[in-house]
Amino acid sequence: SRIGEVIRYIHMHYQEELKLTEVANMFGYSDAYLSRMFQKYANVNFKTYLQDIRMTYAYRELLNSDKTISQIAMDNGFSSSRAFTREFQKRYGILPSEVEREK
Repeated sequence: SRIGEVIRYIHMHYQEELKLTEVANMFGYSDAYLSRMFQKYANVNFKTYLQDIRMTYAYRELLNSDKTISQIAMDNGFSSSRAFTREFQKRYGILPSEVEREK
């Protein structure tokens, strides 16, 4: 399906700055249509879906690498380590620095 193509694109480019408008235009959709499609098929909006993907990859990287929190944030599409830390704490209730990392 077309939404599947959009989702694959997001998974391939989540590290980049992605905006609903740009992704919608790329696939020939209006912002409103793509937004409704996400709500219908993923039960979340575009921004939340993108953040979920970013957090999944960032959390995995946090556990399994010795990169700095700032580097992990930037490598996974967050605008800053501050934005990453805020989102991380909101989702998991702890700071990224409190995660026990495997070396």
